[in-house]
Amino acid sequence: MNSNNSKPAKLWDKGIETNRLVEQFTVGLDRQMDLYLAPFGACSA
Repeated sequence: MNSNNSKPAKLWDKGIETNRLVEQFTVGLDRQMDLYLAPFGACSA
């Protein structure tokens, strides 16, 4: 977690604000897709 709020810090966090449109385009639904696909990957690993 980062010290500014309760959201976890991102790997690429450099301490500056990221443009929301850029973040939405590059990140999109990654977290939701990871959670959806994780059970399938756990069995094949």
